[in-house]
Amino acid sequence: MPSNVARGAKWKARSRRWLEGRGYIAVDLEIVRQVYTPNGFFPQKRDQLGCDLLGVASDGSGYLWVQVKGYSVTRPSLAAAKRLLLSFPRPPATQKCILLWKLRAREPEVIECS
Repeated sequence: MPSNVARGAKWKARSRRWLEGRGYIAVDLEIVRQVYTPNGFFPQKRDQLGCDLLGVASDGSGYLWVQVKGYSVTRPSLAAAKRLLLSFPRPPATQKCILLWKLRAREPEVIECS
């Protein structure tokens, strides 16, 4: 059984390909830092602006902030992700959405955040 990290990386890669197929240039907005503890170093991932990917339209018409979620997500965690995404100000020509990948789905469910 794959780990949560492996599943998240898979959904993120699928989302990147899905965005590029729709004419966006996908940029990764996740920061990975090494945190020192007395037991050693541990990686810590943080999203910038509350999203995983930034889609820049190839024609320059706008931006798409994307938070990626997988099929194992519960609705309360989906609501928390939406609240975090909406907590950042939205510049003009920018859209925010959550891509929810369901089990064995070829296309994600797109949840618009206004």
